[in-house]
Amino acid sequence: MNEIDVLEAGIRRTEQRLAEYEEKYGIDTHEFIHRFETNKFDETLDFIEWIGEYRMLQALQEERRAV
Repeated sequence: MNEIDVLEAGIRRTEQRLAEYEEKYGIDTHEFIHRFETNKFDETLDFIEWIGEYRMLQALQEERRAV
């Protein structure tokens, strides 16, 4: 497995985790991020992890573009 394959697998796993949060809370990630950043949600462990997954996806996508 080469670097691109590893990155793409990471992207797929992260997208799946984001989809699980979206299903659990009934809101898409971009809307969640917007609302969280404007203090519409309290900080919970799930929300902090959701933001972490979103940031991980951004980092993986950026790294994938750079390869």
